[in-house]
Amino acid sequence: MNYFGVLIFAGSYAIALFACKKEKIETDQVASLTVSDNVVGGQNLRLGNYLRDSAVIYNYKQFTIVAGNSHVYLYPSDDSSHPYYNNTIQTVNGHVYSLFLSGNSPSSIDATLVEEKFSPYYTDSTIGVRLINLSPNSSSLHVTLASSSGASEFADVAYKQITAFKKYPLPSVIPAGSVSFQIRDTGNTVLTTYTLPTNPYAGFPNISVNLSRNRNITLVVKGLAGTKSGSSALGVYAIADY
Repeated sequence: MNYFGVLIFAGSYAIALFACKKEKIETDQVASLTVSDNVVGGQNLRLGNYLRDSAVIYNYKQFTIVAGNSHVYLYPSDDSSHPYYNNTIQTVNGHVYSLFLSGNSPSSIDATLVEEKFSPYYTDSTIGVRLINLSPNSSSLHVTLASSSGASEFADVAYKQITAFKKYPLPSVIPAGSVSFQIRDTGNTVLTTYTLPTNPYAGFPNISVNLSRNRNITLVVKGLAGTKSGSSALGVYAIADY
């Protein structure tokens, strides 16, 4: 390359470098929103213009939303004119939020919004567990472990109440009943149970002993107390909070 070629190349590079330094790359401010869909008789829910991803009934979905004044419009997959939730919420860039929807019917919906403050990542083979009672006709609930049914792990959990996370050991060899949670009514009758699965299964691919170790999960009590079959039966499922 001759002298003039070097000058032209150097000048072009300087102009390009100046342009790159001057240009400011703008990125969206985003937050995470986990939607838990527990409305009795309800349907799968879409968020705004999300056309494929939806929060499945008696399950959950984690969405990304624009932070700030975040308009949250959640509606049945086949009926956008009758939303289950239509509100503007205040969110902060990088923060995590959970929206729990429940109620006796799609015409009577309760919403519980939580700004999450998760514990730091656990490092000693443990799991963080909390409970939210979203059974609209239930009495206050308390929870025991199958391995220690005489001791209450969570007590007097009223409808829409969410507990703090409680830390449990989750070693490689798990003692029998130590991850089997018994949901009881005020009369101490076991209403339903939930056992952390050894392997993930369809519908809840992020929940298992290995996947949940050193992380947090939320146990959601859903359905109607006294109902033992059908989609509205009382039951429990887990949310992977991480």
